[in-house]
Amino acid sequence: LVVLTDAPRSVQRQVSGWTRAHSRQILIADARGVFSYIFNDFGDQFRIDDATGEQVREFFIEHIDGVTGEVTTLENVFHGLEDGDYVTFSEVKGLDGINGCEPLKITVKNASKFNIGNFAATFPAFVEGGRCRQVKVPITISHLPFEKSIAEPEFCIWDYAKFEYPAQLHALWTALYAFEEKHGRSPAPRSLTDVALLKEQIPDGTDEIPSKLVEMFSFSASGNLVTVSSVVGGIAAQEAMKGVTHHMAPLKQWLHLDHVEALPGDWTAFDNAKLAETDCQPRQSRYDGQAAVFGWPFQECLFKQRWFVVGAGAIGCELLKNLAMMGVACGEGGLIKITDMDQIEISNLNR
Repeated sequence: LVVLTDAPRSVQRQVSGWTRAHSRQILIADARGVFSYIFNDFGDQFRIDDATGEQVREFFIEHIDGVTGEVTTLENVFHGLEDGDYVTFSEVKGLDGINGCEPLKITVKNASKFNIGNFAATFPAFVEGGRCRQVKVPITISHLPFEKSIAEPEFCIWDYAKFEYPAQLHALWTALYAFEEKHGRSPAPRSLTDVALLKEQIPDGTDEIPSKLVEMFSFSASGNLVTVSSVVGGIAAQEAMKGVTHHMAPLKQWLHLDHVEALPGDWTAFDNAKLAETDCQPRQSRYDGQAAVFGWPFQECLFKQRWFVVGAGAIGCELLKNLAMMGVACGEGGLIKITDMDQIEISNLNR
């Protein structure tokens, strides 16, 4: 498995071409400002041993109709199965030959009924009782190569309230890589000139993208947020584990993320729409990437924050790392107080 991050499109094409030619899996991820994405290509024939990772379902049977194949759970208990799941039976009286049968593929009728087809059509009549148990059967899925998937993308929906965003962000990422290849840099924060240049790189035939979204994407393209990186990094790591273990279904194939709601609006003193280019210029600081998105007035406010954190265990440790890398309470007058009912491990405060 190859994991590729922060790479230009030319390198992505080169490495993904190599992985395809050598039957290797590849995962590509990138993050800019409040936008990020993950791409998977696990090959033409990727085996999934357990698509959900959930515990297998098991329940009692009320009735099995051998002719129609309809199975009803005892007292209409919710079976929790889905179309395409497999089941087997035991302790059934009647229907000789159904106990211990090979896994049968089902179709769900409702919450307490499903159908096993004509498997038991020639068996003696059902008498009573029985148990049904779900069986996890390995399945095989197919992914498109990177180059083809760029032109024919299949998206995982992150937010159904933004149903059109994945296709629009897909086009904007393509435009961003083309912009960087042409100009040798990312679009500058708050630069309307660079917004216009970015629009020129949007692929022909793309449906109209709202100007506001293009602006937000261009303005934050040179930014780098630890919070966004932690989210996309966590998801990417989980996808890498799926590729190695064949446990649980991987993304198919593009996941575009956005966190535009994090941009301050006119209800705060840090209205993102009122920022000027000078508010976001780099200062050779570790916080340049964050200031490129939110501006230095916002960043300087974070330096002075005084926070109270309850809990310094595993989760508190991760929270403190994020706060520190964001610069929260890292300036004059800033302070973070930590409390925990248990003994605080020093390693959780500094690792």
